[in-house]
Amino acid sequence: YFLPVAMNKIPTDLFYKVLEPRRIVGGKSPAVVLLHGRGADENDLLGLAQYLDERLAVFSIRATYPFEFGGYTYFQLSDDGTAEPVMFMESYKRLIRFVDGVASLTEIDAGRIFLLGFSMGTIMAYALSLTHPEKFAGVIAQSGFVRDHPELDFQWNALKDCAFIITHGVNDPII
Repeated sequence: YFLPVAMNKIPTDLFYKVLEPRRIVGGKSPAVVLLHGRGADENDLLGLAQYLDERLAVFSIRATYPFEFGGYTYFQLSDDGTAEPVMFMESYKRLIRFVDGVASLTEIDAGRIFLLGFSMGTIMAYALSLTHPEKFAGVIAQSGFVRDHPELDFQWNALKDCAFIITHGVNDPII
């Protein structure tokens, strides 16, 4: 896919890849931001793009921190399964800034930005969408859960315009 110059110029320190929409209708494109799971990278979910709506611009982000066993992670987990709070919030803040950057692109319809997360990426998708539902048209949450954090203010009563598709397999030994 050709990468438009503007779509490759989001002000961020996160590494990401962009796939241009396969079909442009009406001037501005909806966008989906892909959030991979722990130990993967920005390439992990890109194979799904061929199955997504051809009007979507696809942004695939690499998680914030290197993972000790390879790939990347948004935060470390403690022995009791809780998120390391500083790392979690740093990833959260960087992702919100990234989404704001996507929304500011002239080629993108800021009212039609979606999140697609897998595993730890779903945890981050929930954190983003439940605290800022006005920024998202919808969320595809695969094999994840809502992680509470004292700095997050979930907007449960403001979710009416943010659609959710939630899936979870039965053979996931981690989540």
